[in-house]
Amino acid sequence: MYFSDEPTIYLDITQMLGNRLRTGIQRVVRELARVGPNVAAQFRRNCRLVHAFGDKFFRLRYEHIDDHKRHVLFRIAERRLGRRLLKQVYPLTSAPITPYSEDILLTLNATWDHPGWVKAVADFHRVGFVANILYDLTPSTHPQFHTPQLSTRFNEWLADLEGTSDHWVGISRHVARQLTQYLKRTNPHSGPSPTVSAFRLGCDFHPPSSSQGQRDARLEIRPTLTTFLAQRVSTLLVVGTIEPRKNHLCVFRACQDLWDHGWNGQLLVIGRQGWKSDEIVQGVRRMPKERVLWLHDATDEELDFAYRHSRALVFPSWEEGFGLPIVEALRQGTPVIASDHPVHHEVGRQSCLYFPADSPQTLAALIREQEQNQFQPAREIANRYEPITWTQSCRELIADVILAASKKRKSATTRLRILADSREAPLTPQATTTHRNQADQRPQTKRSAA
Repeated sequence: MYFSDEPTIYLDITQMLGNRLRTGIQRVVRELARVGPNVAAQFRRNCRLVHAFGDKFFRLRYEHIDDHKRHVLFRIAERRLGRRLLKQVYPLTSAPITPYSEDILLTLNATWDHPGWVKAVADFHRVGFVANILYDLTPSTHPQFHTPQLSTRFNEWLADLEGTSDHWVGISRHVARQLTQYLKRTNPHSGPSPTVSAFRLGCDFHPPSSSQGQRDARLEIRPTLTTFLAQRVSTLLVVGTIEPRKNHLCVFRACQDLWDHGWNGQLLVIGRQGWKSDEIVQGVRRMPKERVLWLHDATDEELDFAYRHSRALVFPSWEEGFGLPIVEALRQGTPVIASDHPVHHEVGRQSCLYFPADSPQTLAALIREQEQNQFQPAREIANRYEPITWTQSCRELIADVILAASKKRKSATTRLRILADSREAPLTPQATTTHRNQADQRPQTKRSAA
């Protein structure tokens, strides 16, 4: 749908071409890109997906980043040589976008290491309005969980964008508060900072082509997983990249405690291996093989299947920007046991059970207590959760960004009007006298030597 003479919202999906990851940030980017054009149309705004090649933005279509359909451009970009080729060839086959003053650029991805991307954003900012989604500040606030190189790159990226952005949208109020504090520290007196707000993430899954009647088809789920979940025992599920911030070791120790005291349950771990993960991977491999299954490449269908067939999700993170697995599990009515972190309370509210992230003993005791009633009390509070869809999430986001852009334009118009009035208004005799008196009272300064 196209609205003539109406502004355009450009959704930046840089680094998604050829990206097969569907967890965390990549899931958010794909879902917002999928529903974005239809949602923008509800606000009578045009919507286009754009990708940076070099230091310019070019239009793409959603099918180009759909890892299920795997368009030819997607397949080319899966390889490093293909990405280099596209960087050279795509600008020769397409023209870069030409934004207008009322257009909006909304960056969806965490584009920390794309050469030329910051310049492309800065060029857009000279003409239009720039808003960014921020997923978390952990490389800056919790550098111990990241490599020094990543933390440095993140801080440089954030500093570069601070001067070329008008608005930031955190994926939770927790992230928005952290960013506000960051901006106060880095920009205390040097003019207006970008405005900051927050929105909620959706949690609905969209299998690629299967009908509702085939949604549970075993053909889409690997036999290893179906066999594991077919056991007539409790299965605890952990979802997240294997890295220190996710605190997997707390769950491993709690499960070992339970097994040592006769628990016959099992543990399903879903998540790819990340950074600083050697100790965690060793921890997985030391546990009884018949009681633990680790999937590093689960599909959406398999993840959805795991949520629905597990006794509970355990989410023990030390620090998060949102905690998407919490809402994905609650949407299925699956009980959630989460670490006692402010953002988990914000996201899960009264529908989760909470424990201290540094206490595997407390976690084990909580699981043991729930097992006495087959997690029924936890399931009852989980069923009270009211999830939102990605369409609702995108509607919150776009409404927020449009409002922020409107406020900035009004503010700029008001400033220009005041400036113009001050230049055009003649000075009255009284005003002239007051001006001279004020000038006489100013301290005199020495002229610098020529």
